[in-house]
Amino acid sequence: ASVTHTRVGDTDVVILWASGQSTALEAQTLDGGRDVGSVGVFLPVLDGAQIELAVEDGGFVDAATGSRFTITGEAVDGPLAGSRLERVPHLDTFWFAWSTYQPETALIEG
Repeated sequence: ASVTHTRVGDTDVVILWASGQSTALEAQTLDGGRDVGSVGVFLPVLDGAQIELAVEDGGFVDAATGSRFTITGEAVDGPLAGSRLERVPHLDTFWFAWSTYQPETALIEG
């Protein structure tokens, strides 16, 4: 799992990544493909308060409240349980495919 806090334009976002999704491009079946994981992108704010997520025990935990979040942006444990971060529309794709048609795209690393 990984967490990246960054800005896109003038908007703060948090990018979550977790293992558990295989690529269909490397084998005849999904279970034979390499684990490329899943991504969720969210606004890191709940009820006007900034959320600072970090990886803890393979999950995503808010530093201030200890609330645990899933890759879908839902708080499932702690004081924020039942809350959901606002999703930022994004596209999960392979870089080689995207960059071929959108070569001016900036790559966020980290």
